[in-house]
Amino acid sequence: MYVVSHEYFAEHFTRLSTGGLFRVQPQRLSWLMISPLLLAILMPPEQPDENSSSPASRRRRDSFLGELQTSVDQRFASIDLRDRVSRDTSKRIGFGTYGDVYQGTLQPNQQEVAVKVVRCGDKSARPALEGVLREVYVWSKLRHENIIELLGITTAFDNTISIVSPLMSRGNAFDYVQNLDVDPRPLILGIANGLYYLHMHEQGPVVHGDIKGLNVLISEDGHALLTDFGFSHLSQASFSLAAKQRPGGTLNWMPPEYLEADEYEMTTAGDVWAFGMTALELLTRKRPFHHLNTNGAIMYHIFFKARERPSPDVSCSFLTDKWWNLCLSCWVRDPNRRPSMSSVVKNIRHIRRASFLLKVRILMAITRPLHRQPRTSDTSRP
Repeated sequence: MYVVSHEYFAEHFTRLSTGGLFRVQPQRLSWLMISPLLLAILMPPEQPDENSSSPASRRRRDSFLGELQTSVDQRFASIDLRDRVSRDTSKRIGFGTYGDVYQGTLQPNQQEVAVKVVRCGDKSARPALEGVLREVYVWSKLRHENIIELLGITTAFDNTISIVSPLMSRGNAFDYVQNLDVDPRPLILGIANGLYYLHMHEQGPVVHGDIKGLNVLISEDGHALLTDFGFSHLSQASFSLAAKQRPGGTLNWMPPEYLEADEYEMTTAGDVWAFGMTALELLTRKRPFHHLNTNGAIMYHIFFKARERPSPDVSCSFLTDKWWNLCLSCWVRDPNRRPSMSSVVKNIRHIRRASFLLKVRILMAITRPLHRQPRTSDTSRP
């Protein structure tokens, strides 16, 4: 737990109280003990260290980077691409908490790649780089049609480590479904298949930890590919950097149990909640809780408000009763009562099969020729 002074909390309280999350008055608190997530919301960004370029700082950084290269040589020699990768610094195609992503080229086949370069300063180097090694370790174990391939790693750029994967020119799933001609339902099934594979991994369940549309890339043939395994872990891993950690993810997609605890092991049930939010995101083409302006308001809705079904106009009529009920099942407050991804995949396939058969029946009814009874002569007439 972290301790925040009364004066600091009183000054910044309105940032959360506007969302209705807290019902207490800051003037009645002398001290407030809060979780790391709320601390991240309240605390201002860390200021850069003015002495980060000092000789002592450089020595510490160089020493750690030497340890990093040794770790890479010992554990990841088979996927160390070294100087076979080049990057184009004028083409930054993404960024995140720990680094920037550039377009690059992998030799000798001139393959276009994405190069995720860890951004590390003197203070942030160790946790950032350990997070990347954890990501590499987990990612290197994965082989599935709905998981983007890890091509390798390199320490060739900016005295740090970089992760290399194929470049997907179609971008991420959230941007991709903004085209109203794109049917998001096959993508949702692909995401479900990828998560099912992770949760049933032969070395033990792999928890992704940050499922959302931005972390799903689109292949050249339009299939969903899970990516960004920075918060993932193998629950039974022997590699020390792939151990339990504080819950990760993005607030709009996070389950309530991640927000309630200071330390909480990420679970497959947490991924199921995030999957439901991602399905809603792609079906409506909008972020979950897009209408809320503060983190406090989002957290209040996660804890206390029932999910409201979007109108058919928003979801282009894709969000049928069955799809909505599937999403609701993923958002059950008790993690133990949420369905497994195996059940989710079966449910989606059943929904899609029923929809296909309905279309077939409608088409047959439209195209079936009208059978008319032959007219018989009326012999009773004179």
